[in-house]
Amino acid sequence: MKVAIIGRPNTGKSTLFNRLIGRNKAVTDDLPGVTRDRLVSTVEHYGKYFEIIDTGGYEIGNDPILKHIVEQVHIAVEEADVILFIVDGKNGVNPIDREISSIIRKQEKKVILVVNKVDHEKREFSDFYSLGIDTLMPVSAEHALGIGELLDAVVEMGFKDSDPAVRDHRENMNSGFMKIAIAGRPNTGKSTLLNSIMGENRAITSDVPGTTRDVLDIPVKNKFGDFLLLDTAGIRKYAKTESKIESYSIMRSRKTIEFSDVAILVVDGTEGFTHQDKKVSEIIAKAGVGCLI
Repeated sequence: MKVAIIGRPNTGKSTLFNRLIGRNKAVTDDLPGVTRDRLVSTVEHYGKYFEIIDTGGYEIGNDPILKHIVEQVHIAVEEADVILFIVDGKNGVNPIDREISSIIRKQEKKVILVVNKVDHEKREFSDFYSLGIDTLMPVSAEHALGIGELLDAVVEMGFKDSDPAVRDHRENMNSGFMKIAIAGRPNTGKSTLLNSIMGENRAITSDVPGTTRDVLDIPVKNKFGDFLLLDTAGIRKYAKTESKIESYSIMRSRKTIEFSDVAILVVDGTEGFTHQDKKVSEIIAKAGVGCLI
């Protein structure tokens, strides 16, 4: 079973995602638009396993990255068996919430309207019934309020007794999967390489450096073996980082390289081997993992 988390920016989607999987996999921040790619992990609740998909914030705009985010949201909705539509219980109903609810109703999917940031009993959230979604559940992802009840509802809504169990990606990481990190400085084509390997637009690509923020971990099985592809954010000098989000993404990229068995160092053939490429290669060498350039 697949469960997609969708909603407009800054409603707490990634905070809920991290809460459900029990670890900080998705980068979170008070700034909107932090998550861009689809992140996938596994949740276990009383012996039931299901895949959970985190998506970027749905919003309208002419920015190419926004269009890619919306495309990834639509893909997640189409794949999902159950949708967790996240809204902000503090700020009330937003016009974009209404647009998203209209899109969901056309899909005829099983939907739970999750009113996030309801951290005390006096918080009023009845206005959200106007979105036309029958199942509404108040939670606080930050304070872990209502999470158990939400998981109960997901399992009851989405599971059939005949459904096969889904294995946890963390089990895959420790059961013979070769872990391959795709690394390099910003804008060398790391995510484009990943998409070419997968044969689909799995990662958002753009000419803007720093497009990738989270580490994508994608299991791949073929005749050559079992692999876990790890797409990382571009690594550049900390002095040139533009935000704490980027700094955190770079730190996670370094840790991902250390975690991997092999690193694919992607360089820009039109620019040659730059000083920063050398710095990334030194990180790979220090990690003691195999390297393919």
